[in-house]
Amino acid sequence: MKRILTIITLLSVLPLNISAQYTLNDWKIKDKDSVTNEVHLNVKEYKLDFNHPLPYMDMQKCWSVSAELKCGTLGTEQVFICKEGKGDHLIGKKSLYGDISIGYDPMLGQYFAEVIDRNEIPHRIGAGEKTVKDKWYRVEASSQYNAIKDSSALVLKVTPLGLNLSGKSEGVCQSAELIYPGKALRHNASLWVIGRGYPSGATNALQVRDGYIRNLNISGEALPRIIGQNPIFTDAFTADPAFTVVGNTVYAYVGEDKATPGGWFNMPHWLCYSSTDMRHWTAHGPVLKASDFPYANPGGAWAGQVVEHDGKYYYYVTLDRRHGGSHTIDVAVSDSPLGPFVPARTDGTPLITDDMTPDSHRPNADIDPTVLIDDDGTPWMAWGNGDCYMVRLNKNMTELDGEIRKVPMRYYSEGPWLFKRGNFYYNVYAADAPGVQPEQMCYSMAESMEGPWTFGGYLTTSANHGFTIHPSVIQLNGQWYFIYHDGSYSRNGEPGGDCRRSVCAEYLYFNTDGTIKPIPLTQEGLSPRLTPETDIWNLPPLTLEEGPYTPEWTELCRRYNVPSWWRDAKLGAWSHWDPQSAAEDGDWYARSIYMEGHPQANFHREHYGHPSEYGYKDLCNDWKTDLWNPDDLMQLYKTMGARYFLAMGNHHDNFDCWNSTYQPWNSVNVGPHQDIVGIWKQTAEKYGMPFGIGFHNTPARTWGQFMTVRYTSDRNGENAGKPYDALLTKADGKGKWWEGLDPMDLYGPEHHDGRNSLESPFANQFMWRVDDAIRKYQPDMIYFDDHAGDSQMDLGINMGLGRLTPQIITNFYNIASKRKSGNRNVVATFKGVGGRYDSFQNNPQLLPLVDRSLVKSTEFYTEDNIMAFPFQTEVSLQEWHYQQGGRYRSASEIVTRLMQNVSRNGCLLLNITQRGRGDIDDEARRICTDIGKWIDINSKAIYSSRPFDVCGEGENIIYTRNKGKVYVTLIDASMTEVNLHALGLTSPSIGKVTEVRTLEGNRKLRFRQTAEGLNVALQPIPATEGINDPKLSDGYKVLEISYTKSWFNDDDPGIETYGWDRKSNTGNGDYNNDLSFSNVRGDTWSTEFLGRSLAIVAPTGEFDGTMQVNIDGNTVGEVRFVRSDTRKPQQTVFKSKRLSKGKHTIKLTNQDGTTAIDALIIE
Repeated sequence: MKRILTIITLLSVLPLNISAQYTLNDWKIKDKDSVTNEVHLNVKEYKLDFNHPLPYMDMQKCWSVSAELKCGTLGTEQVFICKEGKGDHLIGKKSLYGDISIGYDPMLGQYFAEVIDRNEIPHRIGAGEKTVKDKWYRVEASSQYNAIKDSSALVLKVTPLGLNLSGKSEGVCQSAELIYPGKALRHNASLWVIGRGYPSGATNALQVRDGYIRNLNISGEALPRIIGQNPIFTDAFTADPAFTVVGNTVYAYVGEDKATPGGWFNMPHWLCYSSTDMRHWTAHGPVLKASDFPYANPGGAWAGQVVEHDGKYYYYVTLDRRHGGSHTIDVAVSDSPLGPFVPARTDGTPLITDDMTPDSHRPNADIDPTVLIDDDGTPWMAWGNGDCYMVRLNKNMTELDGEIRKVPMRYYSEGPWLFKRGNFYYNVYAADAPGVQPEQMCYSMAESMEGPWTFGGYLTTSANHGFTIHPSVIQLNGQWYFIYHDGSYSRNGEPGGDCRRSVCAEYLYFNTDGTIKPIPLTQEGLSPRLTPETDIWNLPPLTLEEGPYTPEWTELCRRYNVPSWWRDAKLGAWSHWDPQSAAEDGDWYARSIYMEGHPQANFHREHYGHPSEYGYKDLCNDWKTDLWNPDDLMQLYKTMGARYFLAMGNHHDNFDCWNSTYQPWNSVNVGPHQDIVGIWKQTAEKYGMPFGIGFHNTPARTWGQFMTVRYTSDRNGENAGKPYDALLTKADGKGKWWEGLDPMDLYGPEHHDGRNSLESPFANQFMWRVDDAIRKYQPDMIYFDDHAGDSQMDLGINMGLGRLTPQIITNFYNIASKRKSGNRNVVATFKGVGGRYDSFQNNPQLLPLVDRSLVKSTEFYTEDNIMAFPFQTEVSLQEWHYQQGGRYRSASEIVTRLMQNVSRNGCLLLNITQRGRGDIDDEARRICTDIGKWIDINSKAIYSSRPFDVCGEGENIIYTRNKGKVYVTLIDASMTEVNLHALGLTSPSIGKVTEVRTLEGNRKLRFRQTAEGLNVALQPIPATEGINDPKLSDGYKVLEISYTKSWFNDDDPGIETYGWDRKSNTGNGDYNNDLSFSNVRGDTWSTEFLGRSLAIVAPTGEFDGTMQVNIDGNTVGEVRFVRSDTRKPQQTVFKSKRLSKGKHTIKLTNQDGTTAIDALIIE
């Protein structure tokens, strides 16, 4: 049975803000006066049902509770509105708190608001006039979280309304404010109650006596979701986690909770997800259903575990019998961890039934199997409800091998999980603490599966909501994890609950004696944690990742190959978007606003204010991303034909668009409060796009050009001499939105000479930030908006990364080489590698080495001729940062640039300019759609293609080559005929032309080939339907040329080299006008091929050396090159014997001297 994977969904992308508003109507109180909408509270309480969304609403970013209240009794403390909570720190105990309490305090004589902070310490404030009996007051409490200070501000406003029913104010609103640590509200699913509460953890409820409430409004908002945050799966309610590690991949098996709000368990199947880092997940859908077992209730897919044994995967599961209601344990099997699983027992009976455990003190004892295969190969299984049972399994994994025995475990309830670490065996299980419900987690330890078992203690509190908790413990890549389920999370605004749970994960740590440290259950989960403040200006030198690469150009150039995935992609999409986009006034905004008289400085003063009072830091905070739809944009990029994607990590402004460890001025802390790079990464993976990060904050640009202009002031006008905001200190932020942030971290320490940027403290910080992003987001590509060398000048500043460049790429290549999944062969692009902006003029001997060690890039400028090694050109649809009213480049212009790049061995990276809030103009969308439609028709000339002998002829003809055919892109196909001089009978690469067709419409064209060229008669080709750009639809057509010569070029897709060099545009009659050569012993050139015989083609007379030929691991001969006065191209220097059918591998190794290869002839 073949299983087709139909669901491949990357998770962790949730709506970034969840906000809703609730009123008294949500309580459905029958006692509410239908005329006045008042509720009389007199020692009576009203609870909002847990089936309602409000108890699950995440309000960690902010919340607001407002109501009109009236007290009929002033002698006692009374709570009108309460959001309950529990004591998280009390393991093995239970407690009840009022997370939010709003009521009347007789000691203050005022209305009060109280909130419990993250440390479970209450904070109370009172406000308003001395409360008057039977008088209405509008009481408004709200809280807002400040991520920088990691604290929240509680504000209480009280306005007297008098004795009337109108709700109009009859007095002055009075307010009070206090600051408390942590989020605006703890994550807790709990009851909202009107008429009583438990402020400060009061033992008894404080009820309202003869009071009234009306016009209640409750609202709140969640913080942006961060990668690794709980719950880890967001596409379904999931429970009973069973995680299994296979190699370097973890497979998560979970039951799907399909119960309705408030309903009982309905779990029809088990889902599977996979990950290599516990943060980024792929969903694989159901792998086993309860209904696959004929005797089982189709809604009873309870807890289980998957283990691997002898190449097969066994899923031990709990099943609810269709008749009788008892539970059983059974086993299914699969050849793959992704299933499908099928029942494994041949007789169709369960593995464990209730009659096999008659001594259990609970009914339905046989649930929650866990299996451990011991070091000697013995499989053990434990399970049980109320009692823990253990038994050996047979080596066939589907039968018992010995007697079932009951194993005492203190406080044991259900859900055991067996694992081994070092010399200790562990059983982690759900526990019934004396007098406590819901369940909490305990564990026991032993030195043998036979016991004795020693109680280790409590591990966790109960889940934030729900009466069950179920464990899974794994080790992945050296880190231990604890996984569980929790009913406190909503999904798309729908309530969670006891039977609508969500799987969560925490880090797990051991003490030196092998015991396990208590585990706090958090919403942060595996997301990056805040660390103690780091002095980012005095970081130690970055230690480079060790691996096969070393930071020497002579070694880097020999080992590195530009990966085929990138070379074949040809077109990339770029999001050149950050806070500077918010102004919508063009590029370099963060610099120019500090340059008096500059148009952008004038714009800023007119629209925002003077930069001494409203500087770039303030624009960062006001950057809104509410119109950003990464899914929609990524789909557009794919429609456009892009095959890779680049997100902006940062620009010269020095603001990081990710959850940066070494730059507090980042998009998680400031502005949108979103991990922009992280969300882009998830979205790119979801749509199968290789992902890159761009770094523009290089020392020369940022330290040298952007920072220095900010330490000045206007010379003229009313603000002359008033320092810009770059000279503000951290202390100046007290009481302002940026309290806790230091402007110096964004603007840099004061300096007025940026020429020595590589010796500045910023250079080392820059290295740490690049390393931080690489390790967090595992990009396939990194881009640097600066030169690889150090000889160029710009605006009086020495440009380039110079000595840092080989360190950066060594670190990146080595980190990538150790990945267990994804691209281990990656791309790093830098500018100024040769060409008109050559940055190696001080040491030109390095240039050929650098060219082979990375990918060189240029901005707008396309190389003039075919390059021996791949390159990239960057182009923008509009301004790099959005400009209101800016001109767009047409689709035809972009296609021209694309084909010029492809024909010269390059790729094109296109910025689709986003507006400040993240959306794009309709015109940009139309252009992208036009490009995509043209590429879709003519893709053979683009993807996986390589250059031809020449890149083109004049401005109208562009050549590419792909899979034995030449493609001719005509920029203007309106003429009646075209002469292609490179395709004449004397062409060294094609021989005789046999056919000419158009890619669009597959029309066969008449042609005549002579020594002077190929003359093609062009038939009128209709305009391409659906393309709006008339120049593109009418004129841009591609011809497909077939010919007699058949050869595989030395640089075609699939080739891997170590140490070999290349030269293009040889002009010596070589195939494709290029050649690969080696002059170092041990250099290798290899590729796979399909055929029965093979000939190696190379020029003779030019080189002097020996090359070993190896096919399928066997040395089959060697090639000796002898230098002479006559160079002869396209010579067969080796021919293989008859080979077997199928795929083969050829490997060429330099034995001595200089060797070469031009092409392979494969038959």
